[in-house]
Amino acid sequence: MKEHAHGCPFLHWNAQDLKEGLSNTGISELDIEDILYVTKLQQPGGRPSGRRTRKDACNGCARHFQALHGVPAPPHETPNEWFTHSTRLFIRAQGGAC
Repeated sequence: MKEHAHGCPFLHWNAQDLKEGLSNTGISELDIEDILYVTKLQQPGGRPSGRRTRKDACNGCARHFQALHGVPAPPHETPNEWFTHSTRLFIRAQGGAC
């Protein structure tokens, strides 16, 4: 798995690294397979897919947010914004305020 955090993993990581990274977030294997599909890293059955675009990466990112939080992803432009939105939801789920 990638040892550094630079840029968007949905755009820059290969299928194996992304799958391993996603499995560490606690989402289901079905969600992971769906994310790899919408990110165009693999087709159903595990076959490699075509080349990714930024839109494909955004689709995978949004799908991951929904799998993780159960709500659609809010608009965001960078991994840092995604992290901020995600952290706020986790804090609220724990009963905190932000």
